[in-house]
Amino acid sequence: MEKISYPPLIKHLKAEEEYYTHLLAEFEIKHGFVPGDFITLVMVEYIEPLIKQLANEQESVIAKISKAMFSEMLKYAVGNTKQKVQEDYLSAWRLLPAISDLFRKEPVKVLSAFSSAIQSIDKHQAGRTREWLSLMEQIVNSCSKLSDLLYVGRITAWMCGLAHLRSNALMNYESLSDDLKDLLNELFREASPLEECLRTPGKAKFAETVYVGGFIGFSDGLFNHPPKVMKHDDCFIASDGHNSCALYVDACGLLVLPNVPIDGENIMQNADLSDPKSKQLKKAYKDLTSVSSMGEVTVYTRESSFHLFVKS
Repeated sequence: MEKISYPPLIKHLKAEEEYYTHLLAEFEIKHGFVPGDFITLVMVEYIEPLIKQLANEQESVIAKISKAMFSEMLKYAVGNTKQKVQEDYLSAWRLLPAISDLFRKEPVKVLSAFSSAIQSIDKHQAGRTREWLSLMEQIVNSCSKLSDLLYVGRITAWMCGLAHLRSNALMNYESLSDDLKDLLNELFREASPLEECLRTPGKAKFAETVYVGGFIGFSDGLFNHPPKVMKHDDCFIASDGHNSCALYVDACGLLVLPNVPIDGENIMQNADLSDPKSKQLKKAYKDLTSVSSMGEVTVYTRESSFHLFVKS
């Protein structure tokens, strides 16, 4: 750590050298080599400035923040963490001064909340993590409690297309203060009010039919055989009898969760053409096998296709 210049942090690192050496060695045994230049970069460009700004030279606070950030940093250094995602994790740290009191009290939980959100968004809506960070930047300084941060983080993640979070996001929204609700409404860019969209599954508009699924042998394919679809609670479930998925559609996006633990045979036996929207679709497709609608959204399947067809 030869480039670190902040005396209180240098003092802490020297006093706790054995702790950090052991933590790094233990991590590398389990996960692989951590590049020294990456550690130096993060320590000098992120951890040291934040400790300078937030710790007020208090030894106990320096220790708490340094240990939490060092441990979290190691997770970003190895494995399948793509460079862009790595940058997103570290970009989230730039939001920490806006919640300085909360971060000083709960550094591990705050860092974990940011990491979990970014990991989930990158997994389900790759390319929208920067959008989430931008939303959080505009509201995070109003989060005085850990629950505020978690709830606002989940609601803004839903805004970024994580449609499967809608039900939990609604419960979180109802628990927030009026001030935070007002701020979230200002950030919400859809045509309908935020709370209405949170309460309404199947509220979506597509310019044209969206194709989901496909043959499992191709990229992003989900099925070995033509699937069928039916409605289940606030989502659609589809299966080819063996491979199953859940499809969530609402005002903020469309999301497929593959390999969900549902009875695929039950879907194949009970998905049918009894939905009122079937009548019109039968005129266009002679090989229609199942139709299910929810709100403004209709999902249908065809004998000749491995796809789910989603229209509004």
